[in-house]
Amino acid sequence: MLSKVTVGLACSLSLLALGGGIGSGGRARGLGAQEFLRGDVNADGRDSVSDSLMIRRWLFNGDRAPPCHDAADADDSGRLDITDQVRILTNIFRGDRIPPPYPSAGTDPTSDDLDCASYEVEEPLQTQDRVRIGEVSAAPGSEVDIPVFVTNAVEVEAFQLVVKHDPDLFEPKLALTGDPSLSPVILDGSYYAGSIPEGGRFMAVSAGPDPGTFLVGFIPSFIGTGLELPPGSDTLAFKIRGTIPDTAPPGASVVIEPTNGPDGRGTGPLFLRNELTHRGEARYVSLLPALEGGILQIVPDQSFFLRGDSNSDGKVDLSDASFTLGFLFLGNATPRCLDAADADDDGKLDVTDPIATLMYLFLGGGSLPPPFTAAGDDPTPDTLGCSGVAS
Repeated sequence: MLSKVTVGLACSLSLLALGGGIGSGGRARGLGAQEFLRGDVNADGRDSVSDSLMIRRWLFNGDRAPPCHDAADADDSGRLDITDQVRILTNIFRGDRIPPPYPSAGTDPTSDDLDCASYEVEEPLQTQDRVRIGEVSAAPGSEVDIPVFVTNAVEVEAFQLVVKHDPDLFEPKLALTGDPSLSPVILDGSYYAGSIPEGGRFMAVSAGPDPGTFLVGFIPSFIGTGLELPPGSDTLAFKIRGTIPDTAPPGASVVIEPTNGPDGRGTGPLFLRNELTHRGEARYVSLLPALEGGILQIVPDQSFFLRGDSNSDGKVDLSDASFTLGFLFLGNATPRCLDAADADDDGKLDVTDPIATLMYLFLGGGSLPPPFTAAGDDPTPDTLGCSGVAS
């Protein structure tokens, strides 16, 4: 998926933006003496999503060049272009190993006309920023979206999460794509809902380096600026889609928890950690956020519902229309039962649903479609579920 969507973008844009890239010609310098870690563009000692963002800022947004061009040459092609940005991401999320010197620092084994003016490792900043996983309830065999909330003091350009879970109770959807219809990173109801243009984004969920972990990567724009998450408190950034196995026992619960590894130094051979990417004063730095897990509750079959009861309080009133409007337009919590929030029973959740509820309550619009007045099964099949996220 990534090779068709993102690499295709890379091939077309690198020549257009840079006239062939940096280092495409000239006299070969021979082997360099400066040690560096290939792919570690911002020299923080490890490869991560933030390195890909530093290349993007330089190539397309006019920021200063990386201090070590050899480190930025992630595919060791002897030139710097968008394919290096792609290679860093595929290394992290698909295991396409970067050429040496990697995964340990060393000198360049291949001669080219790129240089490495300096490479001095500086650990990422420790900050008070926070990543919180929201509470979720779902029935066995159902699909569920895990909400990710961010509290940040500075704008955030990209996200890298390492999440621990119990695979017997939750199976994340795995995909690398820029197509929102195929993505496991869900933007409905989040800060980014409706604000990101088609194409040019990066969304990835892949199996993690350690058992019972998975990786999440989200870059709102692969080549542009203006889509940064502004400073805020407990902002819903996105959701992570997955399923509850049919064998999951009702009544069970599991913690969905960001992890930086048992010693806090990272997980797996790449030492991956949870990072928020931000443009720093002198260079790009990976911000290491405080982490807070959420609990996934496995509940019995939730197929019974009351049409129009968007907030699941057992009755239909003005608060249900308000709850649906808050979800659609303000990034508020997702209804626990999307079928119940689908007040006009058209198989989708949009502004016509709170309108239908208000017409029933105040304008004599007639009864809502069944199940109504009493909870029951949905008589009309659709793709909406009846489990969702709490706050």
